[in-house]
Amino acid sequence: FMVHPKIAGKRVHSKPLGVMDVMPTILDVAGIKHPAPLYKGRTVVNMLGSSLWPMLKGESDQTHPDNYVIARELFGKRALQQGDWSIVSLGKPWDDGDWRLYNLAEDISQRKNLSKENPRVLNDMEQLWKQYQLDVNVIMPEQPSPY
Repeated sequence: FMVHPKIAGKRVHSKPLGVMDVMPTILDVAGIKHPAPLYKGRTVVNMLGSSLWPMLKGESDQTHPDNYVIARELFGKRALQQGDWSIVSLGKPWDDGDWRLYNLAEDISQRKNLSKENPRVLNDMEQLWKQYQLDVNVIMPEQPSPY
């Protein structure tokens, strides 16, 4: 992903990261502070994510705390991860549109839907998705894209 003289050798990093971490990392490497909340009199939205730079330099073994929420959506498909838990909904025709719950520590390939066995965890994760949707103004299409 990155080549820089200060990067601490080749390593495999198994903690969750997201595309939201790329821009904070680039700014950090370049020594540039994000200008939010204002730049030249204009409102600038804060970025989500965190810089990977300390982890890449070997100063830290993770970028986010273990309970950090990483959510994503694209073309009507959506997912959210917190710790070992993940919820995914691809929408029709790929699935019924309901959330599917997975324990990534036991099922990294996300093959066993645990929604029925863990309704409390599913509900908690759904609430995190709803908060994310409000926080970043996600507008889901009525029909997911075939992409």
